[in-house]
Amino acid sequence: MAELRGLSLYKEVTHEDGENIPFSHDINQVVQLRLVPSHSLAPGPLIAEIRFPPEGLMNVIWRFHLADGTDRFVDLPRVRRNQFSGLVSLPAPPLAVTLEISGSGDPLSCSRISLHPLRGLKKLLPLAQRLSRFGAREVRRFMGRRISGSLGRGAWESQAYDAWRERFDERPDLDRDLHRARAARLCKGPLFSLLLSASSDREALAVTIASLRAQFYSQWELFVLVEAGMIASVEAALGNAAVDGRITVSAVDGSGARAWNEGLSLARGEFIGILPSGARLPAHTLTEVAATIMTHPETELLYTDEDRLDAMGRRCGPRFKPDWSPDFLWSYDYLGCLTVYRTNTLQQLGGWRSLEGAEEFDAKLRLSDAVSSRPGAILHLPKVLVHLPDQATEMNSRLGPAALQALSEHAARRGLQITWSSNTGRLRARFQPPQSRPLVSIIVPTRDQAVLLRTCIRSILERTEYQAYEIIIVDNGSQEAETIHLFEELSRDERVRVLAYPHPFNYSAINNFAVRHAQGSLLALLNNDVEVVTPEWLSELVAHANRPEIGCVGAKLLYPDGTIQHGGIVLGVGGLAGHAHRTALATTSGYLNRLQCVLNVSAVTAACLVVRRDTFDEIGGFDEIGLATAFNDVDLCLKARAAGYRNLWSPYAILIHHESKSRGYERTPSKRARLAAEEDVMRRRWGRALLDDPYYSQHLTRLSEDFRVRCC
Repeated sequence: MAELRGLSLYKEVTHEDGENIPFSHDINQVVQLRLVPSHSLAPGPLIAEIRFPPEGLMNVIWRFHLADGTDRFVDLPRVRRNQFSGLVSLPAPPLAVTLEISGSGDPLSCSRISLHPLRGLKKLLPLAQRLSRFGAREVRRFMGRRISGSLGRGAWESQAYDAWRERFDERPDLDRDLHRARAARLCKGPLFSLLLSASSDREALAVTIASLRAQFYSQWELFVLVEAGMIASVEAALGNAAVDGRITVSAVDGSGARAWNEGLSLARGEFIGILPSGARLPAHTLTEVAATIMTHPETELLYTDEDRLDAMGRRCGPRFKPDWSPDFLWSYDYLGCLTVYRTNTLQQLGGWRSLEGAEEFDAKLRLSDAVSSRPGAILHLPKVLVHLPDQATEMNSRLGPAALQALSEHAARRGLQITWSSNTGRLRARFQPPQSRPLVSIIVPTRDQAVLLRTCIRSILERTEYQAYEIIIVDNGSQEAETIHLFEELSRDERVRVLAYPHPFNYSAINNFAVRHAQGSLLALLNNDVEVVTPEWLSELVAHANRPEIGCVGAKLLYPDGTIQHGGIVLGVGGLAGHAHRTALATTSGYLNRLQCVLNVSAVTAACLVVRRDTFDEIGGFDEIGLATAFNDVDLCLKARAAGYRNLWSPYAILIHHESKSRGYERTPSKRARLAAEEDVMRRRWGRALLDDPYYSQHLTRLSEDFRVRCC
């Protein structure tokens, strides 16, 4: 057992379900260690640490069981490979700790676990020493180009990715024995049938086949698909690989879907996938995929993260993807490579169809139609398991008219009234608002700030193409004569009402009060400092919010200087939640084109949020007691998600948010205390969910909102 400092073993090792078990080294096994402090600990800051040998890749979640009956979940910084250390601040004394340990290494190989109070400045020295190990390179990664000086963005990103690989990527080149043992334990794993269309670049073909033959997991077959007259030359190019019994060179008549379907008819594997010529698979790729499928036998489609190889063969350009995001897929084929399908399901669907470059995209849509209603059928494996040549054609650049045809047929199969358009590989689904044009109640809380309010309301009245709305201004004790005069002026418009809320400020209570007086079947929550830019803003948000599977819908909000203020909310960033791509240029595409696509997100800001009235009532509206000022919109969205709805962000509804980038949110001691209390409410209520945003990769930073690669 590891050296324990400040802790004592409380229970034997357990599975996730809490049952005591002897550790069996099952692949992908998650075990739990239950520990108790060796002496009572007071609430406040604690230093926590756990260390493992560098072999394999370990992941640890700390769950502190507190004296007040609540739990606190913590994902400690990774100060170096398989070593975790950091400061934990607890609101109540910890009675016990459960360590949830997973990864490719031995979960019981930890050499040290410690938990002790932070007392005095001397206790800060070890922490400072640990942080100093990050070195100048990691500091530059925290601060970005502001500190990187002469480093160009490409060089900075390359260094950042190199540092990530040292801490967060498997190392089969160093851990060969470990990965061989993992593969050996998968003797009952699935057989993979892989298809590879032979290209004129024989060197690229050889690279892909060599990486496949180097796999630790041996249960695969490869069909090299070539035109009949090229078989001899391809076999000669394969050299020794041609005698591998798992490799078949097959003559096919045609290319693309026609060739792949011939391979599909020959496939014996439980899962099938297409390998692009020139792709290189790390030696542990099929081990990881097989282990995940065995852990999740309901899997029908599985996709992984990927990166690129530059001209020198160095890894660069990682694509860290979100979990299953059906609305994002309608805009951008983020699944990419490597994608594997359950063979018999694909065969039942008729295989691939000839659609001029959109064959794979179409197959993903058709398979999702068949299986997406089954929990866990579409699975994201968040590991970089394929390296593609940097010059490889991006799949989305090939999505044109054929993709629109695939999407139109996809919508028809689902009975959806959608029109589609395409622009430079980005697709747009236009859901039309109902012909009945349901009434939208636009709720705008305010207290004075007449100039901002006038700009907000006038922009709605003058620039909104969707006309079935009422505006409810909720006055929370305005006193300035200019504001009172503005209320009188605006109230002359029959679409505008002013309600008085003469009580202490409580954002949640103000909006709940307004909802009780609202007449619309849809609610649009707006800040008084936003300004409409695109006339279609409300049509776009209403069209999505009216979909029965959708909960809260948010807009693209810009600072007055044209940079992003809100691109959706990401959980776990900046402590609890942050605005995606904040301060990025609005004209940029964003990470994986996220700023130009309709996205599934965990939450959106109530500075502009549309939701159905019945959904708002179903999930209980805003929390007036625990979240009077902050995080009430995040909480509302998470309640909608927990009720089974998907939340969305759209780049086609654009408003200016007249909020200063440098505004100090909580400057006074009382405001800071209030914010801390509301953060505590969120952590108690949502726990582990705040660490695992399904629409934001675990490999991206939680220190900033710019989607840079994680460093700790």
